[in-house]
Amino acid sequence: MQIKKENLTFEIIITGRNSKFNSNSIPKILNENFFFFEKVSFSKLYKIVKSSDYIFIPLDPENKKDIIFKNRKVTGSAQLVYGFLKPAIINQEFSYFYNFNSKNSLIYNNSNLYNVMKKAILLKKKDYINLQRNLITTEKIIYQTSINNIKKVINKT
Repeated sequence: MQIKKENLTFEIIITGRNSKFNSNSIPKILNENFFFFEKVSFSKLYKIVKSSDYIFIPLDPENKKDIIFKNRKVTGSAQLVYGFLKPAIINQEFSYFYNFNSKNSLIYNNSNLYNVMKKAILLKKKDYINLQRNLITTEKIIYQTSINNIKKVINKT
């Protein structure tokens, strides 16, 4: 709510179903900043992502169901980050697995989420573009690693 008190302009769009996080779970003062879309087609999702500046990946290290996303399972949100070159806002405990770092995304921990959100809102265009450029570099490295892994598998058969 501190971010609202500072008169910062922002919107947060939530897609997908979540029984714990919905319009009833946010303070009334933030109602005009949150938009919920529970069921969206891929085309609608892509339009939302394309018009967004960031993708917030709400993985929680305290949630046992999210732990698998630290090293074994990939969230589709990470795919959207790379596919649309939208910097991630992600908890540091999950960032390494997805190759997100301070050069290509905004990384938070439990004590600095407010500061990271404020940074996202106030980030200068040149700094935002730099995050995107670094995402491209990271994406190319991941792509080449994938190609090399495929070649190794093919050569073994």
